[in-house]
Amino acid sequence: MTGPQTATVTDKEVAVNAEERQRVILEAVQVRGKVTTADLSHRFGVSEMTVRRDIAQLDQDGALRRVHGGAVRSGSGSFEPPFALRSRLHAEAKRNIASDVAAAITDGQTVILDGGTTGVAIAEALAGRDLTVCTMSMRGRRDLVPPPRAGRSC
Repeated sequence: MTGPQTATVTDKEVAVNAEERQRVILEAVQVRGKVTTADLSHRFGVSEMTVRRDIAQLDQDGALRRVHGGAVRSGSGSFEPPFALRSRLHAEAKRNIASDVAAAITDGQTVILDGGTTGVAIAEALAGRDLTVCTMSMRGRRDLVPPPRAGRSC
């Protein structure tokens, strides 16, 4: 695995982008139960405002709960990050996969997509094509609207 290690909040590390910082913040909250804005700012070498924006985004996604001075675990108890957060993680790789899949499919074919975030990225890449698409995701279905051909979507 690449990227910074997450042993303790007092170890200084530099997370190069928001996605990586948010991943580390989420892991720290899962392990410790709570984190402080000041500790994270020091750990990442960024301003407290940057950390507050990261925490606000994670709170909006439902991944944690923002509190005065930091963040705590959300009440869900689920370890898997919410869909909104997962869709942003590795977004470039998902777009690349979606582009490759779209290039491999010819019009008139039937495609079955799962309900995950990569399936939604593929649905976005297939929008407007003459295909029959079966998806387990309402998000993926929404991305196909208008449907590839009326009456051919399941």
